[in-house]
Amino acid sequence: MPAEERRLAARIARDTRRLAALRSRSQKGASAQISRAAFDRRRFSRGSYLSFIFDTVTSTRGFEIWDEALAFARRFRLLSTILRAASVIVYAVETGAAFIIAAGIVLAVLPAALLLFIAAHIDSLISSGRAVSRVRQIARECDVTFVFPPRIAVAENAFLAANTRVLAKNGAVFIVSPYLFSARGVGGKGAYSSLRYEGNGVYIIRRRTYFRLRRKLPQLFSLRGTTFIYL
Repeated sequence: MPAEERRLAARIARDTRRLAALRSRSQKGASAQISRAAFDRRRFSRGSYLSFIFDTVTSTRGFEIWDEALAFARRFRLLSTILRAASVIVYAVETGAAFIIAAGIVLAVLPAALLLFIAAHIDSLISSGRAVSRVRQIARECDVTFVFPPRIAVAENAFLAANTRVLAKNGAVFIVSPYLFSARGVGGKGAYSSLRYEGNGVYIIRRRTYFRLRRKLPQLFSLRGTTFIYL
């Protein structure tokens, strides 16, 4: 595919995501919930967690403002050139002091940050592997339902907890947590990195674990008994 066609295809895909996000924000009531659910369905159908993050970031209002500012700047090449020249001058003036400060910060923080990253990555790999094995075992025994709630639904969890327990009477329910680190759930206690049992046939999993399941257990997501509920 020629470079110009690739750029056009990328722009169409980006504008489609922005339009979906704009509709979900601008509508109210039932229409807003339907639009948000459709948008979430597209995001969670992506092939990887990185693609999910990309769609999430590029659909935010902040990214739209940034993209519009860049598009505006491209129309005025002189302004762009002046800004670029000014940034080079400022950079040259501040390089010396900035380099010394940055070097000190990096030398002080990097070792601890690197150890923390390695430990977190190892823990994530181990716990994700266990989560995949656990879900595989559960899927052999009963149908599986994935629930994708917004943060407010988890924060005010009485309604979500009651309904997921009703759903769990017909199989296992996995709530895909909207939080990156928070341990908040619908009954379980303690921190978790991949999966936690909430009781009564209900589990809560991290988004990255959900996408690992999509990669490791693709057959699960094509079974007739697997259900997806977007709140």
